Amino acid sequence: MDTLDVQEPVATAEVPLLDGMRLQWTKCLMRGDSYYAMRRLIYQMGEEAANLPGYLLCSGGKKRADEDDEDEYRSDEDDASSEEDGKYKNRTERFLKEGMKTTRNFTMFQVIPRDMLKSIILGTVAWDYYPRKGKIPRDHYKKPIKNGYGIYVFGLAVGGREGKWLKANELNKLIGELRRYVRGYERWRDLHRTWSDASIQDVELRDFITEVDAQLGRHDTDASGPRYVQSEHSMKGMLDLIKSLQRRADKSLEINPAGDTPLIQTPIYTGLSANLASRMPKHDPNGKDGLRSSNKAHGIICSLMKLQGLQPKAVCVVALRLWDKDDLWFSETLVCALANGLINQDGFNRMECGSKANSNAPPLDPDGEEHVKVYCRYLHDNLEATLVDLRQRKAIIETLKELRTVLNDPVLEQAKIARARCEQVIKDMKCLPGLLEGLKEQIALEEKKLKATVAAVEILDLLRQFKSIDLSDVL
Repeated sequence: MDTLDVQEPVATAEVPLLDGMRLQWTKCLMRGDSYYAMRRLIYQMGEEAANLPGYLLCSGGKKRADEDDEDEYRSDEDDASSEEDGKYKNRTERFLKEGMKTTRNFTMFQVIPRDMLKSIILGTVAWDYYPRKGKIPRDHYKKPIKNGYGIYVFGLAVGGREGKWLKANELNKLIGELRRYVRGYERWRDLHRTWSDASIQDVELRDFITEVDAQLGRHDTDASGPRYVQSEHSMKGMLDLIKSLQRRADKSLEINPAGDTPLIQTPIYTGLSANLASRMPKHDPNGKDGLRSSNKAHGIICSLMKLQGLQPKAVCVVALRLWDKDDLWFSETLVCALANGLINQDGFNRMECGSKANSNAPPLDPDGEEHVKVYCRYLHDNLEATLVDLRQRKAIIETLKELRTVLNDPVLEQAKIARARCEQVIKDMKCLPGLLEGLKEQIALEEKKLKATVAAVEILDLLRQFKSIDLSDVL
């Protein structure tokens, strides 16, 4: 937010993607709109979600396969009928359009700290929450020491850049390598999921993919194939990722053609967990796990960054703490939509969000509820602002009701009739000058006719007199 104009936010080389819903949200946040006022935008996001490509959908009992391990998720078969009634095209659309109709889901929206909401919307999570000297990170929920229900997000940074990510030129180079990786997968697929030494090109592709796959821990590319793309489903996601990254680079270059400005807006990944303490560290590219149980889009970007000699840093923070397991799936969908986080948008999520948390987790987390309602003021402050907004709206409605009563008064009705008559008189008076001018012309015409008549009468009288004279006497 620090790099944007408060009065009229526009894209910058650091924050190049600022249009559509993201721009609407940004303007609302900069104006200081209440969460109640902003809730209408969530419904609009639901309208956009109706057009999600099929490969992103995981409704109808299909398991979510966004992360390599599935200990956080289970099948959604018990919820499959909700989209099959024809009213909604997918779960994301339903969640977003129906979500703000209940106070429970509206409360979940207000659990998100305002500063965190700004960072999620703009995609500046890494920049805003990177632990650097001389700058206090924006307000947010701290990661629990153990367990903890909630939604987390992370963005990327380059080590040594204090929370900033790639420059546009570096991003373009990475995009080229990502395209090459996809070509390598296609060649491996066309060779019936094996590699070939038949040509130099085949060998170079295999060696390149092997090198990329080895950047974050060991992977047997020869035996298992490409680490990050092993199906047509995942290839579609990677192709959309390439498009979104290219759009990001191109927009930045439009503003700064030199391409030497590090971006602070990055792709965002959104995840849910009933154990934030253990889940969040698994997305650390420098962790011992080597991103083996993280999102593959995140993994390949980190691998390609390392290939360029850059140190990837994932800044992972809690977006909102929760205390009821059943609130996780709606909240994750909401946060992912706010972040524009699906891979066909400009994020890392390769499947729509909203999978239910593992049924083995307890239904409630009392520590989380205490943390949100007692030790943090984010929900308190947001609810307070919402209530002020609602009271003001109610006062306006009451005033309008009173005016309606006054407007129905018989005396006022008579006044309306008198006013209408007065307006008609004024209208008639405005026509008088024209009428008078017409009368003048008519009088002049009549006077002319009268003069002619008088002259004729005089002639006739003279003729009469003339006829009565005996001319013989005169002669």
